[in-house]
Amino acid sequence: MKFHYIKNIPLSLFSILIVSALSTTAFASYDKWPLVSKGQVRYMKMIKVYDISLFSPTKVNANNILSPNVSKCLKLDYAVSLTVDKFRLATNKVLKRQHTSDYLRSIKKPLETLQSAYKPVKKGDTYTLCYNGSNKFMRLELNNNKLVEIQSAELAKAYLGIWLSKNKPISGPLYDSFFASK
Repeated sequence: MKFHYIKNIPLSLFSILIVSALSTTAFASYDKWPLVSKGQVRYMKMIKVYDISLFSPTKVNANNILSPNVSKCLKLDYAVSLTVDKFRLATNKVLKRQHTSDYLRSIKKPLETLQSAYKPVKKGDTYTLCYNGSNKFMRLELNNNKLVEIQSAELAKAYLGIWLSKNKPISGPLYDSFFASK
């Protein structure tokens, strides 16, 4: 086996280090990515639940936002406290509205892995949900602490689609504000 060296590091090891660095950077650098749009999610149009911001290093629009090759992050800054049960209830409700039972069964395992990582939030907490279009990993963080990382482009498309899908998103006005001028 022939190795190529860059400053005494085998090229194969160097490649692993670069891929690892890029993977980490893709998730950690959402704050360096351009802000695509932002909005609010409200309960019954009156109670602000969270401010939400969409970031991507790629020019995105309603047609390409859920592409498996597009990296993106959603940052949710909570204005209220919520339990894990409330997260599950809300996400399952929207996912069932958007997808068939067969499709939801096809992503059941990664969805359960994601949902088992949920933590309750209090006012002022921040959840970030980022997807890396290069390596197909989705990462969930609470207050900049990684909770889970899952490699599944399908899960990312479905889960981020809660906010970003044209098909019955969590909030029509939020969806419109994300992509109205895009």
